[in-house]
Amino acid sequence: QELKKLFGNKPYRFCSHNGVGVNRIVGWHKDRLNGPVRKYETISPWGKGPKGEVHNILKVLIYLQDHSGNNDGLKVVPRSHKNPKIAGAGFVQLKPKLGDVVIFDQRITHRGMSKQTPYSRILVSYGFGESNIFTDNFEKGTKVRQNAQNKKLRL
Repeated sequence: QELKKLFGNKPYRFCSHNGVGVNRIVGWHKDRLNGPVRKYETISPWGKGPKGEVHNILKVLIYLQDHSGNNDGLKVVPRSHKNPKIAGAGFVQLKPKLGDVVIFDQRITHRGMSKQTPYSRILVSYGFGESNIFTDNFEKGTKVRQNAQNKKLRL
């Protein structure tokens, strides 16, 4: 229901971006294609598509533990999705509870915990995008990246 509201009456879809994060430590970042798969990003996420489309990919996080009493949950920098610059100044600390769902524009500057904790920190993430060239490109690059990761994991 929430995704329908957020996308309005525009068609959207799962864009092959998903994962399970367990005690993951990553610095400030924006979720976009990086490294060799950046070539699939044929238009800047802050640009306009050939038909006037705009980037509209949302990340859905499902928290499998409680962060209401600590600062180890998601940190986001409000309105940072409007600018490609990555900076953590002015962040807001979220304190999701067990089972909470957090949805945000994947271009927003964000991070989780800065160091390991004595307890497990687990979340499940999914990406959904408006059906347009930005989601097409992101999905292509994501599939290539995930296939490469899977080949490295095979024994």
